[in-house]
Amino acid sequence: MKLNPNLKVGEKVDAGTRLGTLLPGFANCETGWADSNGHSAEARSYYHSGDRTAHGANFGAFMKALGAPGGLFEGRSIRGTLPAKYPRANEWKALLEPVT
Repeated sequence: MKLNPNLKVGEKVDAGTRLGTLLPGFANCETGWADSNGHSAEARSYYHSGDRTAHGANFGAFMKALGAPGGLFEGRSIRGTLPAKYPRANEWKALLEPVT
């Protein structure tokens, strides 16, 4: 994915803002919460291939609140714990409501 170079951290975006462009060649795109350096997944300390993580579930709730379809859970339980600094899954919709 090539991110939109015109966007700056903290900038407000709306439904018409292009965040990035998927590049050809790879069938899937993995997204989620990154560490403060932006280089590794936040769940890297407890993730094992195929796990459904607390961080991943939270990012899925965030995407769903933005209008994206829900993720694929395939009956897997959630592994790990989400730090208190993250909004809970049921809080995303209200946090993303436009301020009038």
